[in-house]
Amino acid sequence: MEMLENAHSVPIYVRVRRAFDSSAEN
Repeated sequence: MEMLENAHSVPIYVRVRRAFDSSAEN
């Protein structure tokens, strides 16, 4: 059942990484 917990944490990590990538592009 750890996968379910990871599924909830993945979006947060992806969101942070996407925000960082956007900042790097600007």
